[in-house]
Amino acid sequence: MVQSKALLELEQSDAAWAGSKAMRLGRLGQGGFAVPAGLAIGADAYRRFVEETAILTSIQLMMHRKRTCAGRSFGTWRCGCATCSSAPPCPRVCAKS
Repeated sequence: MVQSKALLELEQSDAAWAGSKAMRLGRLGQGGFAVPAGLAIGADAYRRFVEETAILTSIQLMMHRKRTCAGRSFGTWRCGCATCSSAPPCPRVCAKS
């Protein structure tokens, strides 16, 4: 089941899918404290979004570039690899690109 709900509308029964951070923010907001407007989005909703939009490839490429452009390399991921070669150029200026 896909779940999402405004923070200020969360109820105790939403705790299992909304998570503790969203629940705390919701309770603070309901108690009169200033909290940022936002949504609690369950893991199932996030997974569905990733699958339907095919955004996973973009996320992986951004994470790859963050690792290599920061001068760190994990495993065989390095600038100039097939991942970087088949994607648009890294938008940041770095010694590795």
